[in-house]
Amino acid sequence: MGLVLLSGFSALVYEVLWTRMLVLIFGATTLAVSTVLTAFMAGLALGSFLFGRIIGKMRNALVVYGILEIFIGLYALLVPMMLPLWVPIYQKIWAVYEPGFMTFSLLRFALAMAVLLIPTTLMGATFPVLSQVLQEDGSRSAHRLGRLYAFNTLGAVAGTFSTGFILLPLLGVQTSTQVAALLNVLIGFCAILLWKVMARQEHSRPVTECPGPEAVNPGDLPVIPRRMVLAVLIVFAVSGFSAMVYEVAWSRTLSLVIGSTLHAFTTMLATFLVGLALGSFICSRWADRMASPVTAFGWVQVGIGGSAFLSLTLMGALPGIFVRIGEALSPAAA
Repeated sequence: MGLVLLSGFSALVYEVLWTRMLVLIFGATTLAVSTVLTAFMAGLALGSFLFGRIIGKMRNALVVYGILEIFIGLYALLVPMMLPLWVPIYQKIWAVYEPGFMTFSLLRFALAMAVLLIPTTLMGATFPVLSQVLQEDGSRSAHRLGRLYAFNTLGAVAGTFSTGFILLPLLGVQTSTQVAALLNVLIGFCAILLWKVMARQEHSRPVTECPGPEAVNPGDLPVIPRRMVLAVLIVFAVSGFSAMVYEVAWSRTLSLVIGSTLHAFTTMLATFLVGLALGSFICSRWADRMASPVTAFGWVQVGIGGSAFLSLTLMGALPGIFVRIGEALSPAAA
């Protein structure tokens, strides 16, 4: 769980840093935020899908996780050098073809995605790999997986806040990237070392007959119609679409209120991740005991939509609240 926490920290350091880099390239915060979020979500989905299909056939999942973290760190060191390499290509295309704004933006989006999709796919692969580690330990419950996700997200919250308010102002983009990359490499080596220690302990342990995990009779499991499974997956995908719309829209709105695009993006992302971590941790405690998870999922979606509408009103009230707070804290008021 400690390694997962640090992994989430470094991943969101990259997200904030890459957004900062793309703002300078695109010249527009909304385009930069949309590109980075798309790269992250696409990579997480692709990595989870690809490794979710093959991780069950791999031995030593903890070693695989360590190797993934090392590759993430090494590749991340190259990103600040790779993204500026596309700038002359942008300029050449604009000078020769003079494409429209939308076409030119899509071109820059595609080239940036080509750079960022590799490390984000590796990040996405870490979750199914770590899930396999828990399964090898005999821990298959939603509670343990929920804790795994919550710890990773809490690390991401710390990484988001630290990058926007501490690392970037003090160290700059290049050094902050090196710090996060070093952290990934250390996580990788620690994971491999942990596997070696666990393997040595397992090898030295006397072989005794001990009861394994209680077997589950497939006939005792509820049969879920395929149509219902498909419907839940479609709703889940639409929910993910809406979540990314919220992130981009809230980031844009907060930039108008706060005035700093970097601080607005950092604030939005940290708040978003805190909610994900809390929701995952709280609901995972009784997810295994829910009588109807599909019904609960539906009510959660209703709550998301209702609270999103409420956020429109609250966002509009923020400028007045900030003014009153500033007046109360000003030396003149004292």
